[in-house]
Amino acid sequence: MLRQAGAIEVNNLMDALEVAKALATQPLPRGNRVLIITDSGGAGVQAVDNVESVGLVVPELPQEIRDTLSKSLPPFASTANPIDLTGSATDAMYKFVLDTVLPTSYVDMALVLAQMQLPGMTPKLADYIIEARRFDKPIVVFGISANEDARAFKARLEEGGVPTYDRLETAANALRALYEYAVIRGLARPR
Repeated sequence: MLRQAGAIEVNNLMDALEVAKALATQPLPRGNRVLIITDSGGAGVQAVDNVESVGLVVPELPQEIRDTLSKSLPPFASTANPIDLTGSATDAMYKFVLDTVLPTSYVDMALVLAQMQLPGMTPKLADYIIEARRFDKPIVVFGISANEDARAFKARLEEGGVPTYDRLETAANALRALYEYAVIRGLARPR
């Protein structure tokens, strides 16, 4: 009965609050395909596991997109999806990936993993992520760093309407809720 009424299922009150944050700030996706951008391969693998465990898809990007990315990213960056910018990640690399992949028809939403502890990353990255909202696709951000730059980064994102999460499973669950609500509203194709 709740599903028929358009309710999104969550496990507890904290999940409800985290999901509500995404539903209140993000556009609804047209499908269940997630772009993952990370500065850590291990965290990227965990993000894939979390996203897929809630029924979303992490599609491998087509060779033409990968070739475009490879021309401007370090040779050791992974461009398949998840896109791993490695420990040499910079604000500009994240911006380039968002601007290159998000407007395509290959992904419907994005999960950005950014640790504000790398030398090439600054709170300015928040502005690039906020600017990427122009592509009208949901974006959520995961980050666990707790230094001053990380706090400023997260605060700027939240002020700019991009939800941030301290747990990958919570970020994945927020994307799942956006997709499920889009299906309920008839805006996305069911799985």
